[in-house]
Amino acid sequence: LVTCDGTTGQHYDYSANVAFTSGVTYTSARLVKPVGATTRVQLFFSSVSGVFSNDAYANFLLVGAGAVTATGAAASGAFIRALADGWYLVGVSATASATVSGVPANGLAAIDGGTAARVPSVASADAWLTTGAAIHAATLVPPVIATGAASASVAGADMRLSQPIPDGADW
Repeated sequence: LVTCDGTTGQHYDYSANVAFTSGVTYTSARLVKPVGATTRVQLFFSSVSGVFSNDAYANFLLVGAGAVTATGAAASGAFIRALADGWYLVGVSATASATVSGVPANGLAAIDGGTAARVPSVASADAWLTTGAAIHAATLVPPVIATGAASASVAGADMRLSQPIPDGADW
């Protein structure tokens, strides 16, 4: 559970560190479930070491079917998929502009509106559950198995998990 403390500032979390290669387009994805009155979240790529532009992000509405409400100029695409029990799969694609290792794969930030800039300073008490942070070296991520199936396959060279996924998760 990620909970913002209600103060004005940048409220976000980061996933674990991974490596990126310049010129490669990556899709970053997260499973996220809003808690309480939270209705919006932003998924962003790290700008540490110049690996991605500050404009590599997407904003999401986490209500009903969900919606992508804005993307930064460096984002080449974004998607949202409503899943069971109030969970959403959100994703954004962008091209790395540097080859680096040891930088966060992605982050989720609290936002106060659908067109918010990257990681804005907001007064927020938002909260969300998140798991399954993934980086895929392509413009699409593999499908989430929302049916409870036991397994799925993805070419190992195309997928790097940046957070462990709990046992029993449908991923």
